[in-house]
Amino acid sequence: MSEAVHFCILINERENAVMPLPDGMQFASFNPSRHARAGRELLNVSFRDGGGEVLAFEEWWDMLIEDDEYDPELCFVIEMIETGEVIAFAQCWVTGFVKDLAVHPEHRRLGIGRCLMERIFHEFERRKIPKVDLRARKDNPNGALQFYQRLGMYIVL
Repeated sequence: MSEAVHFCILINERENAVMPLPDGMQFASFNPSRHARAGRELLNVSFRDGGGEVLAFEEWWDMLIEDDEYDPELCFVIEMIETGEVIAFAQCWVTGFVKDLAVHPEHRRLGIGRCLMERIFHEFERRKIPKVDLRARKDNPNGALQFYQRLGMYIVL
């Protein structure tokens, strides 16, 4: 497994920029029966080229729901309005940690990841969590390291 880079942002020090999603997309409340499998499939598509860990749905889901830090309200879904296709998914822990995040390769570089992260920041701010952390693989081939830095996150040494 590749070495990870730890990123952090203090909620009260970030720029609070709300961007609209591109036309035809919407945030959806996480519904496990509707979104869990699609979310894991999207993570696997995104992680196959080295961005993260590819896991079978059942293995991932069992670990996720048994973890004390799991809260279904911290699973974020962006879907196509017409089809319901999940095009972005993130799962966070209650402590302010972004565990997994993916945007479908066909929908990258449209601002969807930024919208997703802003929603995550807003939710942790609402919960009075002072900072948000995440880890990204040092060799991530999808530009994740630069993306998190553009969001104002800094590398923790």
